[in-house]
Amino acid sequence: MSFSLASLGLRSALRESVQCLGLALRDSLRPTIVVRSCMLCLLVFAGVTWLYFAHFDSLVLLSGLLAAYIVTGGSFFVAATAMFAGTSSAAGMASLASVVFIYPLFLGVAVYIVALATIMLVLLFPLLVLLGIHVILHAARGALVHGQARKRYPHLQQPGPTIEDQRLGEAKRSWKTTAVIVIGLCIPGINFLVLLGLLAYLNIRSLVPWALYDVANGAEMHQLIAQQRMSMLLFSLMMLPIACIPVLNLLLPGMLGAGTAHLACRGLERVRAATGSTAARQVSLAPS
Repeated sequence: MSFSLASLGLRSALRESVQCLGLALRDSLRPTIVVRSCMLCLLVFAGVTWLYFAHFDSLVLLSGLLAAYIVTGGSFFVAATAMFAGTSSAAGMASLASVVFIYPLFLGVAVYIVALATIMLVLLFPLLVLLGIHVILHAARGALVHGQARKRYPHLQQPGPTIEDQRLGEAKRSWKTTAVIVIGLCIPGINFLVLLGLLAYLNIRSLVPWALYDVANGAEMHQLIAQQRMSMLLFSLMMLPIACIPVLNLLLPGMLGAGTAHLACRGLERVRAATGSTAARQVSLAPS
């Protein structure tokens, strides 16, 4: 049976992401998950702190390059290509200086880039913490993605193909969406929002297969991802401020894993309800 599910609207996606955030917080408060989350978060925090002390100069350079890219947009790549390609270093530096310092308000742009680079240097810390947690969760094949969250969906337990088959079965991103993203990445100011949104979406999207690899087939995986795309984006963006809140950020690994599982399972419920294979039984925050 062929069917398609439209992606949730912004209001519905916001409600869905907030609901999953609450469910994730509830599941992450179990003693065993709290201990594992705290140990993992402290390990990543220590690693990122060491990275800042050992490679601070490199991070400052990275922040400056990101700030210059955000301000200048696609022109940044033209100047960088001129500097690092076959042209002389002097010509490349002159080209880069013309983009960074002359485009479009001369010295004012340089001051803005320095201020933005400082903000980026601070913002990089929670971003690197989230990235470290994501890498460990992915390397552990979703060890924290399953657990308590999956136990709340016993009606979804159904064997599926291997995760490799599911990945091959996923549809490719449409060329229109890709074109919009590429164009957005070249527009000054807008490129930061596009880049942040893309990284936030991929943060959750890449964990979804591990949450459902043994219960969903390729077609179901594709449908639920298409339906939950906006919810995954909003949920991942909510993780960023949580990473900056002391004590609460210790629960971040458990919340990220459990929230991904809830988003995936709730999406699978809707997909199967649409095909008539099972009735929709949305898990709520009410005591179970």
